[in-house]
Amino acid sequence: MPVPGVCASPATAVAALALVAAAVTPSCVPLPPAAAAGAPGGRDGPCRPGEGHDLRDGDFTRAPLPAGLRCADLSRAVLSGVTLAHEDLTGAILRGADLRGSDLTGASLRYADLRAADLTEAQLGEVRADHADLRGAYLADAEAVQARFPHADLTGAKLVRANLGQADLTGAKLVGANLEESNAEQVAAVGADFTRGRLGGTDLNQAGLGDATFTGTDLTGADLGQADLRGADFTGAVIEGTTFDQARGVDLAGARGFPAGLRDPWNRRPRSAASNPQVGPPETDLLPERPAVGPVMVAFSAAGMILLLAGWAVRTRWRRRRRG
Repeated sequence: MPVPGVCASPATAVAALALVAAAVTPSCVPLPPAAAAGAPGGRDGPCRPGEGHDLRDGDFTRAPLPAGLRCADLSRAVLSGVTLAHEDLTGAILRGADLRGSDLTGASLRYADLRAADLTEAQLGEVRADHADLRGAYLADAEAVQARFPHADLTGAKLVRANLGQADLTGAKLVGANLEESNAEQVAAVGADFTRGRLGGTDLNQAGLGDATFTGTDLTGADLGQADLRGADFTGAVIEGTTFDQARGVDLAGARGFPAGLRDPWNRRPRSAASNPQVGPPETDLLPERPAVGPVMVAFSAAGMILLLAGWAVRTRWRRRRRG
């Protein structure tokens, strides 16, 4: 209703209309940090809580999956043997899911939550799992050739006998992970953290491990031949029987054990860097130096001969005196 004596200008009318529209339109409030942290994919993930299908505890070994699994909640779902090749599971929650023998070839698991998921014997070739959370996941005997796990968290994961050939583990966290007897040839793991991991018998031939951390890691019998180890930290690592043939930038300062090809079979001292120009100088106090047997025997023999001659001379002089 117009107020007598007051004329509304066009600018005032537009401002009033904007206020009315704001009052009647539902507001879109961004997610607070706490809510975003609980969303699939974490704080920086692509999903909001409740955005995807709620498929928790479902058994999909016989029942079909709905279309569109991006951001879906598949916690504890049974997906054993299910084909999920090239599926978009970005930001999906698969915590504790049964994925044994599943086909995830080429699937997107970026920012997915796979904590304690069972991926035993799963097909993970060319899978994209950037920033995925795989803490405590089971990947024993999994086929993960050319799989991508950059900046993924594999803390405590079980990757025994897994095939990780040419996989990307750049910046990945593998603290306490078990990769025993796995194939990781030509793996790209620059800056990866293998602290306290178990890599006994692991094949890391031609692997890119620059600036990787092996603090307290068990590398017994592992093959790091032709690997790039520039800047890698082996403090406290067990390197008994580990192969470093033609590896670049080897610095075994603080490591424990006798690596293959870097010791003398007679006195178990590491070879010098001059004898193997492809290998950096090992830590001098890594292997205790033992005296060589040959020089010691020669010294003892010479001393014995001198004593024998001295005794013979004394006896000869004594006999001459008795005769005289």
